[in-house]
Amino acid sequence: MLVACKKQKAEEKKKHDEEAMQAHTHAMMAALEVKVMIHEHNHLAAADLLKDEMEEEMKTFQSHLQASLNEEMLPPSEKMGEEKFEIVVSFDEEEENEEEKDD
Repeated sequence: MLVACKKQKAEEKKKHDEEAMQAHTHAMMAALEVKVMIHEHNHLAAADLLKDEMEEEMKTFQSHLQASLNEEMLPPSEKMGEEKFEIVVSFDEEEENEEEKDD
């Protein structure tokens, strides 16, 4: 009878420990879910704020660009004089000699 009583107490303790562990795990999961939801909310709020700021900057940029195009049209392209550029041709004799040896 004493052995049966000890066995029953051990089973009750084991069941109690499992329930306590399950409750603790559930509490940790709930806390983690709350943290994730808060993080996602903050992230979405920041993204929305950045989106609004970017849209405003784009509108400002577009209005400035349109104003500058309206005020002064782009100048016609200039013709390049021959004196502004030079053609250089180089020749490497060593490279040609190596190609002849490979053939």
